[in-house]
Amino acid sequence: MASDVLRNLAVKVKTTIDDLSSKGEVVPEQEIFFRWKLDRFQYTDKGIIDPKAHGEYITEKSWVRATSKVMNLIKESSEYDDASKQIVKILGRSDLSFQVLDCFIQRVAHGYLCNSGFGESQIDAIIEAFCKNLVDEPVKYGTEVELDGIVLRPDRIKLGDGITLRKTRPEDLERETLARIPLMRPFLSTPSAILGIELLATSVNRIQENVERSTALLRLFKVGSVKHSRYRMYSDSITDMLASGTIFSRETGAPLESYLVTEADLPRLSEFWKQMSTNQRIGLFQFPPGDDHISIAYSRYSDSLLQDGVFERRIMNAVMGLEALFLGSRERGETSYRLSLRVGRLLGLLGHDPHKVKNVVRDSYRVRSSFVHGGFPSDKEKRRMESKYQNIKNLLKLLLDYLRISIIFTMLSDKEKSELVALIDHSFVDRKKEELLNAIVLQAKSIVLDEDLKLLEDQIKVSQEV
Repeated sequence: MASDVLRNLAVKVKTTIDDLSSKGEVVPEQEIFFRWKLDRFQYTDKGIIDPKAHGEYITEKSWVRATSKVMNLIKESSEYDDASKQIVKILGRSDLSFQVLDCFIQRVAHGYLCNSGFGESQIDAIIEAFCKNLVDEPVKYGTEVELDGIVLRPDRIKLGDGITLRKTRPEDLERETLARIPLMRPFLSTPSAILGIELLATSVNRIQENVERSTALLRLFKVGSVKHSRYRMYSDSITDMLASGTIFSRETGAPLESYLVTEADLPRLSEFWKQMSTNQRIGLFQFPPGDDHISIAYSRYSDSLLQDGVFERRIMNAVMGLEALFLGSRERGETSYRLSLRVGRLLGLLGHDPHKVKNVVRDSYRVRSSFVHGGFPSDKEKRRMESKYQNIKNLLKLLLDYLRISIIFTMLSDKEKSELVALIDHSFVDRKKEELLNAIVLQAKSIVLDEDLKLLEDQIKVSQEV
């Protein structure tokens, strides 16, 4: 059996290391690591504020060359030949047998060299995982993701099976990195939350997919520039050489918008995750994004949240996200009116003031039109909007929330774009269509109601009344 020959091979690795060690022929090297050491750490409702740290270099043992020496000796043994023949039988091909067997020897040798408590139980676990790799059975994969744009008041939140969200801790910032890799330590990273994911899989791709999906879901829960700066992966897999790497984000810079998750948000977050994480319309979680209307709307939403620049460009992206959801490609004329009417109708059924929603969309559309045609709102128009919304950024916040809610609603509706738009239009005059639209709205209502949005709308209402 494969497990028997692998166990014999593991014993050979141990006796070889013992023999070399007794002769003083296997010794560690010294590797220099860099780490940040925190002098001040404070986590608040704004995330980590005003951290202070100093860098330090430490020296630790490295067994890279020693492991390579052991591997070369093992390859000359009969135990290696026996294991290789068994693997060829399992895989049905010889070109991969040496590659995967090298991974096994490296893991066993590294365990014996680096860990004085390494023994039979660890060997059994390695053999079990290796045999699963050979027949493409799933093993444990996991990652810790450094997030920005979301801040937590609860210490830890369970989002789903194997998925947790927690506050950043000091030890998350004090991890060691190899000093000879400068790009690993350019600055002190201060993520506002840590996302943990563990699952059974046959490839590291599943982890990467779940990181992107989870980040997107958190970006949709409330308006926030939720993104990952990097994530570190780990796995029980013996043959997947990518399973223990660090992935850096393609999105850089500080978050433009952040939101706070409180204890009061937890029931809605739980229901949101339950409904949205199993939604079949997952095109928007892919990279590069798809070309369907939901993917386009989500991309525009993300652009407005993540791409810093002039205020008008962010407004333009958000409006174009709504256009992707609610306007047909052949619709010409009165587009601002059609868009504001449809968004106002939908948001009105969800509990918002439809007249206010229409005003927000119309004002935003004017900004979008000016920018698209190479101009900017006049000073008079800016003063009008500042007076109306207290701060012109409030207009963007409201618009982004309406787009976020519209994306969620569209995903849950399970209807094609033309069908959903027609349903909204007909609901104004057809009672049965209105009842059908209301039935879809009820499904989304429990997960899109955001007290922060309500508070902002109420504040602006007071300002307008005054």
